[in-house]
Amino acid sequence: MVKGKTFQGHRFEADEVEGEQFEHCLFLGCNFSWLDLRECRFVECRFYDRETEQHCLLQGCDLREASFLRCDLTLADCSRSQCLGLEMRDCQAVGIN
Repeated sequence: MVKGKTFQGHRFEADEVEGEQFEHCLFLGCNFSWLDLRECRFVECRFYDRETEQHCLLQGCDLREASFLRCDLTLADCSRSQCLGLEMRDCQAVGIN
């Protein structure tokens, strides 16, 4: 479990996220594109910074059975992602693609 970390401009690799659980993390301008995020769990994480307007890329991800609980996914780009079974509960998702 990864808890309370800040990632800025980070390009994630498969071994960093596969099946991982993140809690209270901040992702600023991060890139998760084309990763297998199946069964990953994000709890109270922020993928958007209001001051800098940085958002994250999740293009082409496998988000099946992934879980986002109380997260801010404002402006996240999830285009071309597989989302069957994706759980987004109590999330902010204004402008999500």
